[in-house]
Amino acid sequence: MFYTKKELIDIGFKTVGEDTRISKKAVFYGITNSSIGDCVRIDDFSTLKGNINLGSHIHISSFCSISGTGGSIKLGDFSGMSTHCSLFTAIEDFINPTLTSPSIDPEFSTSICGNITMKEASKLGSGCILLPKVTIGFGASVSANTIVSNNVKEGAVIGPKSRHFKTYGYRDIDKIRELMNKYQKNE
Repeated sequence: MFYTKKELIDIGFKTVGEDTRISKKAVFYGITNSSIGDCVRIDDFSTLKGNINLGSHIHISSFCSISGTGGSIKLGDFSGMSTHCSLFTAIEDFINPTLTSPSIDPEFSTSICGNITMKEASKLGSGCILLPKVTIGFGASVSANTIVSNNVKEGAVIGPKSRHFKTYGYRDIDKIRELMNKYQKNE
């Protein structure tokens, strides 16, 4: 079962193209300034929210999360992604001493925000993560389980360098405890 054009407009999309096959098991939240081109397919259990503009001939596989809440997301024509990909235009600052939760006052947390663009004919393998302020170049291919935090040049084929993690440093846990105490006193 697929959404009709009218149902997608009612969800909040400004324009919806022809021949879309968007599963009714996909969910949408806070759709703003968004559009869907022709021949777009979005599979079951994908979540889309915020400012998202999809070109034509795009496939978003099942279990993908496309979050345009801290900027816009634009997928060019003939682009697509395999299952379990995540695109985040807003992420928490995991280095500086902050608290994490959308339920607390922004004074206690810091977000890193920016647009994401996938140019025409670019594609993502299963489990890829795109972070804010990233552009995937025309025809580029990102292999499975790659975290992308920098722009990818057109035509590039990229993948994870290593399956092991590296410790880059440590957060100021004393400052984090201080922020927690300050926040709890303000409740």
